[in-house]
Amino acid sequence: MANYLQIDGAGLDNNVLISSISCTHGRQNINSQPSPSTFRCTLQVKSGEYMPPVVVGSSIVWKVYNSSGFDSKQTIFTGSVTDVSISLEWSNGQGLFTYNITGVDALADIDKWLVGGSGFAKDYDGNRIKTILQSIDPGIDVTKIETPGAYEIAVYSSGSTNALQLIQEAANSAMGVFYCQPNSAGRFVYQSYLSRKSNTQITLSTSDVLAFDYTVGATSNLVCNQTQLTYGTGSSGTVYNDTASQAIYGIRAGVRSTTLHNSSDANSIAQTLLAARAYPSYSLNSLTVNTAIISDALRTSLSQIEIGTRIAITGLPTSELESFNGYVEGYSWSSARGQDILQMNISNASEQYPYTLWTDLNLTDTWNTYATASTKWSDIT
Repeated sequence: MANYLQIDGAGLDNNVLISSISCTHGRQNINSQPSPSTFRCTLQVKSGEYMPPVVVGSSIVWKVYNSSGFDSKQTIFTGSVTDVSISLEWSNGQGLFTYNITGVDALADIDKWLVGGSGFAKDYDGNRIKTILQSIDPGIDVTKIETPGAYEIAVYSSGSTNALQLIQEAANSAMGVFYCQPNSAGRFVYQSYLSRKSNTQITLSTSDVLAFDYTVGATSNLVCNQTQLTYGTGSSGTVYNDTASQAIYGIRAGVRSTTLHNSSDANSIAQTLLAARAYPSYSLNSLTVNTAIISDALRTSLSQIEIGTRIAITGLPTSELESFNGYVEGYSWSSARGQDILQMNISNASEQYPYTLWTDLNLTDTWNTYATASTKWSDIT
């Protein structure tokens, strides 16, 4: 998968040697929000060859050629230069300039702004995030901010604060995710917890995945069998326990602070987290694919991944985990001679949706197939 690199709108592919190039997006797991995406590359230019000036603030666009058509390219990073260093080496009377360039995406810009001086009214998570962005700049593209959202966020009246932090608090409280979409000129995206399960799915086979990164594991360190969420201005929600899990692992408590407005929302999320974390389960944490050696169709699909893309893989060689369904939480691209590596941090779908989805039921299933003495309608999501 060949590269196409632009800095300040100038294409560099025909003028420089790209020694290495990489970018990283997203987060390590579902317990945090994505950090600003990062970009790094090393370029080499012979003395006398044209190289457009690279200054801090220069725009960066990195694309890869996919297989959907002649000269078709997919953007995998959009951002700006934050650091540049240039060194000169001499060999056989010829100079060689080496450029080391670092960049970040537009999420880093949001991290520089203060908002909230006049406060924000109680609102749903998507609406709150949209309002924060538009308070920074009414012209910001908010077409990918999902509104209204899934849960109500409490009024904010604590004075000026960091814009990104306030957005991430709202997103975390509602179990949604906020990030910068690289393939849309750096547009901001907010997706709620409820709609994520409808995202595009990419199906991989075991032959697509590099074996060195194949590890399945289960650990009791992630068990949480007593949950409680705070909400509003610090009120405590109900404590929920899974006594069967506690009998095996002891009490493993988890308290999560939120800015949710309603106690009912806090309690609903606490029960969801309890159901998802009460017992350890086998899972994949990461997958690595060399896109230079896979099918054209899969290469095109993978060039379009983003945070929240669904990943399915079957026929795994371990009896403990023979198939997997999850979500891309973070990913990195790196290119060097003869290889284009995509490494994905993934979460297990059951970490977020521990209950059976109605769309997964057979037409002949009846309520008593899934109901227990303690099952509520809200448990079947």
